[in-house]
This record gives sequence, C-alpha cells and structure tokens, in this order.
Amino acid sequence: MKNFIIAVLALFLIGAIVTGVIFHGKYENAGEKLEASNEKLSSLNDKIDQLTAENSKLSDQINKNIELDKEIDRLNKELETAVGRNTQLEDKLRLEKEMGEYLKKEALSLKDMVSKLQGQLQGEKSLKEKISKLEENLRKQKEMWTSLKKEALSLKDMISKFQGQLQGEKSLAESRMKELKSASNSLIAELEKQLKNKEMTIRGFKKKLTITFVDRLLFDLGKATITTEGGSILGKVGNILKNIQGMQIWIVGHTDNIPIKKKYLYKFPSNWELSSARAAAVANYFQKNNSIDPETLTVIGRSFYEPVDTNNTKEGRARNRRVEIIIAPELKRK
Repeated sequence: MKNFIIAVLALFLIGAIVTGVIFHGKYENAGEKLEASNEKLSSLNDKIDQLTAENSKLSDQINKNIELDKEIDRLNKELETAVGRNTQLEDKLRLEKEMGEYLKKEALSLKDMVSKLQGQLQGEKSLKEKISKLEENLRKQKEMWTSLKKEALSLKDMISKFQGQLQGEKSLAESRMKELKSASNSLIAELEKQLKNKEMTIRGFKKKLTITFVDRLLFDLGKATITTEGGSILGKVGNILKNIQGMQIWIVGHTDNIPIKKKYLYKFPSNWELSSARAAAVANYFQKNNSIDPETLTVIGRSFYEPVDTNNTKEGRARNRRVEIIIAPELKRK
C-alpha cells in the first residue's frame, strides 16, 4: 500500500511538471508560478514525506491492529472456551454439591447403621462369650456325665450286690423280729405275775425289745447284789435271751437323785457306781447262770440322768430306780 501511494504521488508530481511546462509559454508569470509550484511541490513533498511517515506508522498500527485482532480473536476463542469450561465446571460443581449433600445424608445413615452394628457386635461378642461358657460347661457336664455313667454302672453292680445282701439281711431281720416277738411273748407268759404288778415292763419297738425291772424286784435298797426272787426272774429271762441269735444285749442301770447313804459310800461313792454295779450284776448273772455269750453283753450306768418320772415324789423315784435290758442290733435307745 505504501508503494502504491508513492507511485500515485509520483504520477501526480509528473503531471504537475508537465502541466507547468505546457502552460509556461502561455503565461508570463510562469516562473513565478513554477516557483510557486516548486514551493507547493516542496510542500507537497514534505506532506508526502509526512504522509509516508504517517502511512508507515499507520501501517505499523494496522499491523499491530491486525495482530491485536488476531489476539482478540484468540482471546475471544479462549474466553468462549473458558466460558464453556466455566459452565461445565459450574454444572460439575452443582452436581458435586448435590452429590456432597447426598453423600452427607448417606454418611449420617451409615453412621447410624455403624452405631447399630457396633451395638449388635457388642451383643454378639457378649453372646459369643456366653456360648463359649456354655460350651465349656457342656464339655464339663459331658465329662461329668461320663464319670457319673461309670459311677452309675459301678453303683449298679454295688446295688445289685447290696440288694442280695439286703435280701439276706431282710430275711435275717425278719427271722430276728420273729425271735424277738417270740421272746417277748415267752417273757410275758413266764413273768405274767410281775407284769400284772407293774414291777416289770416289756416294750417292743421295730427291731428293739426293752425289758424294764424296778430295782426292788432285783435288789435290796442301796445294794447291788441280786436277791433270790430277782435271780428267779432273771433266770427265766436269760433262758429266753440265750436263744436269740445275732443280737446285742445292753444292760443299763438307773437310780433316783437321792445321794448314797453314808454307810454305803465306801462301796458306792455316787449313784454312778451304784447304777453301773447293778447293771454289771445282771450281766454276770446271765453269763454264769444262763451261759449267755459275754461278747453280746454291754454294761452301762446312767446314774439319775435319764429319769422316766419325777424325782420329787416317792412313787416317781421308785420308777426311776430301774434296770433296762435292751435287745437290738445296735444301741439306739432314743
């Protein structure tokens, strides 16, 4: 464009020169006009130079504007791209915000679920411990059951043996009961007179037979020697007792609570000695006169510590002074 302008200006200058030459002859003042034309031409050249400079500046500015337009176009495109990306980012942000709210709700829900699961887990842990204890108890019970089963089998064998023994003992006990009953009936028949006078009593209780004599029936007052009448009665009793097999005979002496008289103290310092001596006298009598095995005889003195009546009356004291003969497998008097 700059060359074009210069060419135009050159043509314009040439035309002006040609025109000046053509009209130089026609006009008298052509020199002045030429000078004026030169001045104008000079001025025009200055203007051309000025326009050329301005044109150069304008061209630079145009080039800059072109570059600027390109930059603007590029920036516009980038802006459009940025706007698009911004829109996308806004949409994404909105979606992420919505997702965040959703995830927040889900997190709260999961938190509640975790809390419940923790409670369940704690319960399951406690349940697991209980199950473990129950399994341990079950194992111990199984071991105990096995042990008990063995013991039960052993006990079964033992019971079977005991049943055989018990059957034998039952038969023996029945036989002995018959013997005791027979002995009781025989004693009652033999000693009917004394029984009527209530000086002697016979009591049967289960496997035990008790014969009670008041002291005056067997002994004189304050003495431990058996009287003739007493010997007669004991002889009858002994003849019956010696036929009873497999039983023990306990002979128990009793007194009242009256202290021993002075004239007998040398022999019986207290009622203990007197009660024991009377029981021993009966045992000796049975051994010597009725041949009763002494290993079946036991002598006991109880003094006045097992009264059957009051010691405050003459009659009560008389009943308390007695000798008991107890026939039984073992001594269970109370």
